[in-house]
Amino acid sequence: SHSKLIEQITYKCQLAGIKVIETEESYTSKTSAIDLEKPIKHENYVGKRVKRGLFRSGTGIVINADVNGSLQIIRKKFPEAFTAEGIVSCAVQPVLVNPISR
Repeated sequence: SHSKLIEQITYKCQLAGIKVIETEESYTSKTSAIDLEKPIKHENYVGKRVKRGLFRSGTGIVINADVNGSLQIIRKKFPEAFTAEGIVSCAVQPVLVNPISR
């Protein structure tokens, strides 16, 4: 069952020190991650699925539909995840290394 799968994933992640965050996925496949469209209900959507497995953004970029949906699921919990500020705060923590000094 779905709840058993969530329990197992949570258990395995806890063993590895990974925090599991559950969220719902409404509007994540209809909205465009490329265009930073909010994953909420809209009257008109910026992009759309063009055929099975492909999503075209409002700017014409075609990506895998599952990748688009996955990015939007992330944005549901972390709205700033793919802005310049969000990427810098999550991924870029530079450390000055001087290979000459010990």
